[in-house]
Amino acid sequence: MYNNSIFSLLHARQADFLASHVTPSFFGAGAVLRGPQVHQSNVIFPETGLIAILAPLEDGRVIEVGLHGQFGASVPNDLIGVADTEDAEIAVTDVTAWSMKPTDVATLIEQDSEIRSAFLKNGHFLMRQSRQLAACKAWHPLNQRLPSWLLRASELSQANAFQITQEQISLFLGVSRTSLSVAASKLLAEGIIDYMRGRLQILDTAGLAARACECHQVLQDNRRRIFEPRAS
Repeated sequence: MYNNSIFSLLHARQADFLASHVTPSFFGAGAVLRGPQVHQSNVIFPETGLIAILAPLEDGRVIEVGLHGQFGASVPNDLIGVADTEDAEIAVTDVTAWSMKPTDVATLIEQDSEIRSAFLKNGHFLMRQSRQLAACKAWHPLNQRLPSWLLRASELSQANAFQITQEQISLFLGVSRTSLSVAASKLLAEGIIDYMRGRLQILDTAGLAARACECHQVLQDNRRRIFEPRAS
């Protein structure tokens, strides 16, 4: 019934509570959900689309340090009782989601150990992304990092096509627009992706995976261990 893995669990275990404590939300591509000047206090469970977590630098540049999609939730610092950080979260694509007040989510976490475990797993997954991306950006070339980013975005949003510009992707990867264009052009020439009028489509997932760095497989395996149910 629901695309988001954590929200599906909430609904399965606390349907009556959710009926009066959840609201549907929409964030257009480019919308800032959280940041130094914007405070979105709700917990957000993406149903469609993709949310990027960005770390700012003093010169105004930012770099992506994690992505939210259907396998997790965007959680405000209010929920864990710490002051806001300087990190920002933006909608990479149009995002449809369910939203809940942190106090309501905290009530469910306190009452239900399985829901509490799901949020702990969500935090672990985001931390694992950040660690892996730090290593990736330090050691792997762009012609491997770009395929990895596209695969991660596709898997977390469960979509093979996005409305996104090359300028946005270069921003997330922390590279120049020119360098990104060269790397993307090779994938276009090989028929692995298609790009027209701001719409990027993955045509050959296997071919993209073959060109990705090891980080794609590491994060994919980690996501599956955390979010996909194990066979009994």
